[in-house]
Amino acid sequence: MVKYLPHVDSYEDINDLFKKIKEAAVPARFTEGFLSTILGLNSSSNMTFISLLKKLDFIDLSEMPTSIYWNYRDETKSKAVMAKSIKRAYAKLFAEDKYAYKMIKEDVQSKLIKILGASKEDEIIPKIASTFLELCKLADFERNKSEPMSPLHKRLLAIYFILFVPMILYFLIATWPPSVTEMYTGKIEYFHGLLTISISMETRVLLLIILSGTLGAYIHFGTSFIVFEGEDRLHKVFTFWYLLRPFLGAALALLVYFVFRGLLLNAGTTTNDINLYGMVAIAGLVGMFSKQAIEMLREIFDDLFAKVKNIEEE
Repeated sequence: MVKYLPHVDSYEDINDLFKKIKEAAVPARFTEGFLSTILGLNSSSNMTFISLLKKLDFIDLSEMPTSIYWNYRDETKSKAVMAKSIKRAYAKLFAEDKYAYKMIKEDVQSKLIKILGASKEDEIIPKIASTFLELCKLADFERNKSEPMSPLHKRLLAIYFILFVPMILYFLIATWPPSVTEMYTGKIEYFHGLLTISISMETRVLLLIILSGTLGAYIHFGTSFIVFEGEDRLHKVFTFWYLLRPFLGAALALLVYFVFRGLLLNAGTTTNDINLYGMVAIAGLVGMFSKQAIEMLREIFDDLFAKVKNIEEE
């Protein structure tokens, strides 16, 4: 089944939509009534604009305008804000070609058919391409380019990576239980007894998940750093991303572990019952591929939210 990127039927009205978003007062909720009555976009095909705005993160799942919606209304920021939203919503297309916004419609369609696995006769593909290109007309992808990283800057980040990876590996190995078939509660000694902690079985697993998520993030960090340095594309704007990336990987790995334990395993499942190698491997992959993990969590939340909404309506 093809998983389509954001699109609308009335893509020719996209410019009008965003022009009126700037002109009209910000609503408490961006409803169909606001779209048709206040903005004057009342055709049945215009109603898909609400879904598009959600995909662009202009409004949240409850249809409340987000900070992106507010920032877009600022003429000095609107094009840059739109560019960032487009890059998020069409990440697969930009992963295929970072200059996708410069392509003509036929080339966009060709890329979409490839990355989505769609047929050439698929009637949705032209709508996605047209929606994407109309949005790109409202964006500025060249604005605010960051200055390159200095050699000293690069060396400091390299040292940060070189020092922390062995440390994470050491703590991961030292925390690993004597036997994965029988988790032990007791003391863990680090640095030949200089640091000793007493933890439960559950805490040991949580610590391993965090360490594995951090390690995965560092692998992504190191790969990205090497590739961007090789292509001479390292910019100062990436600094905080590199510094905070391991912490994001650790937190996300822990959250995904909770989702697995809470939704996929029985309530009575104990620490001894889980596949430790499998869980730690998943944590590492989550840390390495955080963007995909966040998208997975978003889909899970959307599915749960939709079910709750259906129950409330019944």
